[in-house]
Amino acid sequence: AAFLKAHRHPKPNLTAQRIYAQLHAPQLEARPAVVRAKSRFMLVLIAQLEPLLEAIKKYDEEITRLFKSHPDSLIFASLPGAGTR
Repeated sequence: AAFLKAHRHPKPNLTAQRIYAQLHAPQLEARPAVVRAKSRFMLVLIAQLEPLLEAIKKYDEEITRLFKSHPDSLIFASLPGAGTR
């Protein structure tokens, strides 16, 4: 409730009670076979994403290197909104 009050929520106590009740209510459950299958699928997706993330990192490094070597890089870097976000 304190967080909601600090952010001027119109009904902080009522909302806090509702959030608490929802967090402690029974959650969606899946059958063990489904959990095992989806867990394995998630591991496959992670195995595919790791090389992609590494490739993106290498692209970012190359872009940074090329940007720094550009003769007008200081001008471009000084523009509002330019740079890392």
